[in-house]
Amino acid sequence: MYNTGVIYLKNMVTQNWQEREVEAGQPQVFHIHEQDRAMIRDAIVDAMVHAPELVRYNTTQTTPSHIWN
Repeated sequence: MYNTGVIYLKNMVTQNWQEREVEAGQPQVFHIHEQDRAMIRDAIVDAMVHAPELVRYNTTQTTPSHIWN
């Protein structure tokens, strides 16, 4: 049950963490706002410590390359 939410979070972070430049005339591309990124950074370690093993595994697939940069 929890694993679905973790996979969703992992995919959102992987795909939308960094802001991307948009060419003139193109629609704005979604990205995770800096305030939301700060909240994720602040909460992720505590969440991982208290999470079940399967949730922790999926969360650690995201953290090294995306959240701390």
